[in-house]
Amino acid sequence: MRWGDTTSRFWAFPLAVSVSIAFFTNLIEASALIAIILVALSAALLEIVELRKNVLIKYLLTIFTVVVCVLLVMHKMPGFNNLSIIQYAVIKPGSSNYSFWLNYDKAIAGLILIIGFVDTTNITKCIKTIFIWSAAGVLAIQLVVFLPSYTLGYLSLSISLPEIIVIWLVSNLFITSVTEEALFRGFIQFRLQSLFEAKRLPYAPIVAVLITASLFGVAHLGGGLFLVIASTVAGIIYGAVYILSRRIETSIATHFLTNAIHIVCWTYPMAA
Repeated sequence: MRWGDTTSRFWAFPLAVSVSIAFFTNLIEASALIAIILVALSAALLEIVELRKNVLIKYLLTIFTVVVCVLLVMHKMPGFNNLSIIQYAVIKPGSSNYSFWLNYDKAIAGLILIIGFVDTTNITKCIKTIFIWSAAGVLAIQLVVFLPSYTLGYLSLSISLPEIIVIWLVSNLFITSVTEEALFRGFIQFRLQSLFEAKRLPYAPIVAVLITASLFGVAHLGGGLFLVIASTVAGIIYGAVYILSRRIETSIATHFLTNAIHIVCWTYPMAA
């Protein structure tokens, strides 16, 4: 039981404090509170329904939770005044234009998903496993994503630290990597795999990884077809290390380290 366990109670307090501060500093408006309450309530009700095995309501709440979280991640829910850091700037030599926001709506979606649905207990017993599979995942992405991107001219080597690197790393870890992995791997992939295994579908984990990775790729459609393909391939690796390690921290670490290597070692987000 997630919402009632010790980990959830620990994170529930910072969540409440964060929302309160955001509201009183005008980072969010009253309409945003509705979205936050709705997705938190839906997540809590979903757990209760799962325990009582009410299938119809379970599926309806699952769809609703996913839709609201996706809208938050895509910045389509009203009432959020996200902070703009830079707009259409070249942050590294040879790079294309880049805009960078601190997206509170996306962060809230990730935090609620982590609290409600993702098992983060006993992490200290799994450090070695997380490290090994994260390292393997990062290496695989260098070979099957970055190297082909370099060969095709979408990326160029550019080893340097942009001025925004510190705030970017913090944002990318806690907003981008945590939220996207909690949504796509911890929530969508996990539930697809459970559903397929219950239906005794052959190769259920592989099918779940491929479907989730495809959705992950489509979520990057705004960056063009190549980014969709690259994100889909990366999503397969994120999903694989999540299954093999059985820890969401592994896919989060792989995702974050991949993005960190990208901004430090390559043109970012792409070659000009």
